[in-house]
Amino acid sequence: MSTSHIDEIVSFRARLIEERKRLGFSNQTEFAHQIGISGKTYNHYETGRSEPGLTELMKIGEKGADLCYLMTGRRTALHEQTVKAHAQHVLALVDTIVAAELDQEEAEIIGALARRLGS
Repeated sequence: MSTSHIDEIVSFRARLIEERKRLGFSNQTEFAHQIGISGKTYNHYETGRSEPGLTELMKIGEKGADLCYLMTGRRTALHEQTVKAHAQHVLALVDTIVAAELDQEEAEIIGALARRLGS
């Protein structure tokens, strides 16, 4: 195995771990269950003992992972748009529901944070 191939595997593993955590799964077994595989199999992906096949990658993508990032290390524009859309959704919630329960200063602080995330 060439050094560059080993580096690619290490980078993929690191990105896979990063994406799992970004999606809110702190534990491998829980994420494995979500994509329909055993915890042991998923552990092998993160430790480099094996690599996910196309079916598993598609399931990982269905859970919200940025597959372009996993494979290349570059985020997709679509993923960046999704993050912005979520931030705009948070802003809308602040403006409607949450703001009614907060004082004006608290609502402005949360609104400013949400707008910053969406920019």
